[in-house]
Amino acid sequence: MLDYLGRIRLSDDLIAKITDYFKKSFESEQEFYKQTHENLRKELDQVQNRISRVVDAHLDGKIDGDIYEQKLNEYKKRQQEIVSLMATHVDADKASLITVKTILDLAKRSKEIYESSKVEEKRQILNFLF
Repeated sequence: MLDYLGRIRLSDDLIAKITDYFKKSFESEQEFYKQTHENLRKELDQVQNRISRVVDAHLDGKIDGDIYEQKLNEYKKRQQEIVSLMATHVDADKASLITVKTILDLAKRSKEIYESSKVEEKRQILNFLF
């Protein structure tokens, strides 16, 4: 097993190339997330304005209670969906960076990590690799 782990060790040059690739990919994702976040923020502002207008219309007697409840629930549901989408983008972004760093570290030092690990940790490393 140690021989195999020693053979899968990545060179510093290859790690630098992979890291560079992921940095470029990350920058493009950041631009996408930034644009998506901006669009979601605009939609969230629009939904909040609609909620305010429907509340005002109800208070002014322009719409009845059934329509008010229906529209308010519709807008609040969309508001929650938007907030959830915004949080998902942030969480996914952080998770991908952590995963890449973990994989590169494991690939670079797999034999060393395996040798210094306890039995349960060795089992986890092998499960992860295979």
